[in-house]
Amino acid sequence: ESYVQRFNVAVSRAKDQVRLFHSVQLDELTNRDDMRHKLLEYAYGVVGQDRLAPGASLAVAEDVSAEPFHSLFEQRVYNRIVERGFTVVPKSEQLGYVVDLVVVGASRKLAIACDGDEWSGPEAYEHDLARQRELERCGWEFFRVRESAFYVDPVATLSPLWDALDELGIQPSQPDGEPDWLDGEEGAESEELVDPYAWSSDIRAETDVAPRRGVLVDEEVEVDTPGIWEAPGEPQRVESDGYDFDGVRLLPYEEFSGETTPIAEASRAEILQGVLEVATVEGPLCWSRLRTAYVQASGGRRVGRNIAQQLDGVIRSAVRTGKLVSTGARIGGDDGRKTLRLPDQPKVVLRELGPRSLDEVPVEELRAAMAKSLSRHPEHGGDFEFIARRTLNLFGRTSLTSAARVRLEPVFDYCAQMNVGL
Repeated sequence: ESYVQRFNVAVSRAKDQVRLFHSVQLDELTNRDDMRHKLLEYAYGVVGQDRLAPGASLAVAEDVSAEPFHSLFEQRVYNRIVERGFTVVPKSEQLGYVVDLVVVGASRKLAIACDGDEWSGPEAYEHDLARQRELERCGWEFFRVRESAFYVDPVATLSPLWDALDELGIQPSQPDGEPDWLDGEEGAESEELVDPYAWSSDIRAETDVAPRRGVLVDEEVEVDTPGIWEAPGEPQRVESDGYDFDGVRLLPYEEFSGETTPIAEASRAEILQGVLEVATVEGPLCWSRLRTAYVQASGGRRVGRNIAQQLDGVIRSAVRTGKLVSTGARIGGDDGRKTLRLPDQPKVVLRELGPRSLDEVPVEELRAAMAKSLSRHPEHGGDFEFIARRTLNLFGRTSLTSAARVRLEPVFDYCAQMNVGL
């Protein structure tokens, strides 16, 4: 009993951390009731609890409660991080406190607190603050995600998280042993480095083919539009033929309606066939939109990390072999914002938003739309708020959210530098 008490005092009196030096190895202690075995087993368990293999974090259901999460909100935040390839440990115990999510890097970690909207009382609030203070005193970095903000605009809410991870040097995991064809040679892609986003005031002049369904029609349309944004009016929908707004004609976005083979069951050739079929209907399109459209056409709901890797490998191969043309640059190590099209498709196609999110609209298309807004309202050429809202109106959107602002500000800066539309 005296030895047990000594072990207990030695370990439990530490306030921040315990450093355990030992000359005997755990596997040398065959008696599991030996206090030395128990202490070593506990210490190695604490050290190793966050050591997942790179890429070992798997997505969970978003509509059904899953252990060890306390809410669907936590599960959805977890999935957004895992989808980007990070290793995440849910409900990690640190110094006697439980951290909602811990993102693990090669040498650093980031604690994420998911602040639900439900008030749990002053005691829980004080415990939460104490947890953060103690862990920060021990060198931990914290990032907090508010439930209400996440559900209003998840992209904008998590955008600072990616910056925080990058500053800490925590990068997405890259699992070993991928098939060779998943790794594309970046230099082999057709990047069209001479202004990949260049466009002409006459979009139709950029292709030898005649204007087709969905191509911008540069004709004036009689639309009664006010001179200021406060009363923009509503887009005039034309049945089965797109719509007109602010003197600009947009034709319908043609969504792929066929079927593709699920990634888990598909050969490389079948994936390539599906990718090209989607691009034939929806191109030019964002790389991320191609992923989404393929998965949805195969009966899936979400583009998981493994699925994205396999699709990306096939897409890179298609670019290298000239079946697809890729323009743009990687952002944050991801190809999602690049634009893809078939070689005989025009570089810019201005269409209604359709099933796409604003993030899935090619930057060339956003620039063309903003150029139209600038040309129609040159008196507001230096007013980002006005021009951004007008551009959103073209796509049937009305709110300039923080996410939309982040997406459109670089477009506005480009147009200003190039005197586009002015």
